[in-house]
Amino acid sequence: PKTTSEGWFNNDTKSGDADKVGHAYTSYVLSHGLSNLYQSWCFITKGAAVYGALSSLAIVAYMELGDSFSDFGASREDMLANILGVAFGYLSYRNKPLSNILDFRWEYKPSSETIDDFTTDYENSKYLLALKLNGFDFARNNFLKHIEFHAGYYTRGLSDPDDTKARNTFVCIGLYLTDLFRPHSYKKQTTLLKYYQLPASTMPRAKTVNN
Repeated sequence: PKTTSEGWFNNDTKSGDADKVGHAYTSYVLSHGLSNLYQSWCFITKGAAVYGALSSLAIVAYMELGDSFSDFGASREDMLANILGVAFGYLSYRNKPLSNILDFRWEYKPSSETIDDFTTDYENSKYLLALKLNGFDFARNNFLKHIEFHAGYYTRGLSDPDDTKARNTFVCIGLYLTDLFRPHSYKKQTTLLKYYQLPASTMPRAKTVNN
């Protein structure tokens, strides 16, 4: 087995480290999903959050262990991103007020050049944190409850050496789309929108941060 260092957020990496954000996101979602499973098995929220986080960490660590026997090697940066995602998943699942105001989401818009594995299609992906005003007392009973603010990261052009490489951060304002489904008891749609951001549903302002 071997480890490797892939660097942090520069144009020399395969995907501009969008894959690192993807690792954190996957670990976060996996932590929440497993915590919810444990809670359905009659664990209290605190215990479910602990076991969900530990189970998520075990799964992603096992995957990195598999990589350590490949030509790529286990990435230290990938594992750190996994740990950060699990930690945020644990904190947000256990702490309801935090979960009410902050989501970690993935925005994906397939294109004609989408690769076979959409989970690693970073050319068409964006990752973001959404601050939901609906979670604050001052906004809960007025029009502000429909507003949220986003900050995120995405890369373009790093998979093709002939393309212009771009690493971008962005901020935007959007609508809290969960409000469209929750009053009608659409539980699956409400859950999906906690983790997935519909494309073209915000007004972004992006900034390129290339080296």
